[in-house]
Amino acid sequence: MAGTALLSGRTHAKVIALPNPKAARKAFTARFLSAWQDAVGGIIEAARVVIEAKRELEHGQFLDWVDRDLGLGARTAQKLMVIASHPVLSNAAHWAAFPPS
Repeated sequence: MAGTALLSGRTHAKVIALPNPKAARKAFTARFLSAWQDAVGGIIEAARVVIEAKRELEHGQFLDWVDRDLGLGARTAQKLMVIASHPVLSNAAHWAAFPPS
């Protein structure tokens, strides 16, 4: 729809009328670039949280947290921690070369 943009949040989406197609393209571009930049960084940040939780949670609580609160398996948590600990993968200078997900 010309002149319309879909603004999306984590819990809902809202359609707003934009003044013209050029503004719609600009809004879509801004949304795309924001999502594109956050994709790898978001995964790395999530992995860093897993590492921190493993360090901070009481003995025996980490795997329960991973399973119940995150809905992940132990192997996935382990993979995330390896990614966040890797000197190249966790370095933001290299993220532009990675696929977004």
